[in-house]
Amino acid sequence: MAADHQDLCFNAVATKDTRSRISSLRIAAVGRCRSGSSQRWLSGLGSWLDITRWDCRSLKAFHVHLVAAEGTDLGTQFVDVCQQLNRTPRLHLELDGSFVWVGDGWQIDGMMYDRDERLQYVDLKGNCPKNVWDALTSVLVKDWAAANVVQLPGGGLYDLQGFEKMTWS
Repeated sequence: MAADHQDLCFNAVATKDTRSRISSLRIAAVGRCRSGSSQRWLSGLGSWLDITRWDCRSLKAFHVHLVAAEGTDLGTQFVDVCQQLNRTPRLHLELDGSFVWVGDGWQIDGMMYDRDERLQYVDLKGNCPKNVWDALTSVLVKDWAAANVVQLPGGGLYDLQGFEKMTWS
């Protein structure tokens, strides 16, 4: 006769700081369950996390506009960016420039805006680890030194590197 396998069930509560970053994660065993899955809903994150593989401190929530210096564009052709994004696994791109990129425990929703076939700015909202952000911005921005980030709501303006340091440090 096969043994009845049971896993502990957990209750997880995430606490966010003033920048919507996870500042603490409290996980407590609440009993036994029959599920073999290690995935649990973490309150406040808005997505599923595999708690055996993710360090929740690496997931940062944001809503920003990725822009270039006044009067310039991001240095990329709209069509070229779309072609690169179409080759990205788990990224769905619409013809109007909207996209969603989903991974294990993270998601980025975006809307690209162009003029004269050049990418002008991108609205980005979601949460992701730094390596995912780096992969996306490497496609969207040609000159990282000229890229700026407008944090929403509130409109704080940062250079790309300053925003990344503030968000993922």
